[in-house]
Amino acid sequence: MSSPSPAPTMSFDSTIGAYEGGVMTSLFLYGITTVQAYSYFRNFPSDPIRMKVFVAGIWIFEAVHSGIVAHSLYWITVDSFGQEFAINNPLIKIYVASIFSALTTAAIQIFFAYRVHLLAGPKSYPTVVLCVLLTATSLLGQITLAITGYFAESVFDWMARWRVLLLVSYGTATVADVLIAANLCVAFWRRRAEAVHGQVHRLVDRVIAWSLETCLLTSIGMIIMMVLFVKMENFGWFSVFFMISRLFSNSLLASLNGRKTLRNELASQMTFVKVQTSQTIGSSRIRTEVRFVFERENTGTDIEDGLMESMTSETVRIIFYLSVIQAHANWLGFDF
Repeated sequence: MSSPSPAPTMSFDSTIGAYEGGVMTSLFLYGITTVQAYSYFRNFPSDPIRMKVFVAGIWIFEAVHSGIVAHSLYWITVDSFGQEFAINNPLIKIYVASIFSALTTAAIQIFFAYRVHLLAGPKSYPTVVLCVLLTATSLLGQITLAITGYFAESVFDWMARWRVLLLVSYGTATVADVLIAANLCVAFWRRRAEAVHGQVHRLVDRVIAWSLETCLLTSIGMIIMMVLFVKMENFGWFSVFFMISRLFSNSLLASLNGRKTLRNELASQMTFVKVQTSQTIGSSRIRTEVRFVFERENTGTDIEDGLMESMTSETVRIIFYLSVIQAHANWLGFDF
């Protein structure tokens, strides 16, 4: 039986230094996640319970992940200080954290894939199924990597043996992320074409920009990690690896909390009248509270009494557009 290949000779800067930098940055981002989660529960108390449970679950998973990686840093730098085995294989202490990270990223990607389905309708089925399959492949790959890392004798042997699986796992996650963002942007752009009001255009443009920014943030993070993993025989990739799930969770919470900004922007330009109606979305018929919209300059002093008389053709198009968006939003747990 051949002995494990020796670890490359390197300084603490490229091993413990890179590892510590990744952990500290990850903990900082977890602080931002916590603030965003608090902001979500404070600003959107009327969101459905399923949405609140989902957000709470993401936050708990991130809390567990943060605790494990913080403990692993203490184990390397204090409990096992100066011991070669700790530097050669820190994976033995973070394999559980890796599983929580994989579950977090997969859950958030599936959430956004479902959002594509609701916005784009039946035509999105092939893309959504592809995104779910890519996400499932990435999840299984990351769980396999975590388990094999626990039993590895050296992180450097593990990197050489499981290089392809790591690249496939995070490569498929990156492709799924790009597909989701692209389809969200297309779906929003099509909705944008249904409205001619400038304020609605600016609203949709803002949402499209946010979708692209969050996709770029998570995708670039995974690409940088893969490049460091392939090009550097040290712990440089750990400095990004610990941040991946944080990028996803913060992207999710930013998209949820961003509704307040969009809602305030609309409210400053338009007047809302709430009525009960029903919408058919895909194969499901749901009741939703649609906010009929009137341009302030086209609305009389008594909106409710002059409801039909005050409606211009422009207003009808705005109503149709926002009613569809609101129906999708309610189904996802949104509340403009």
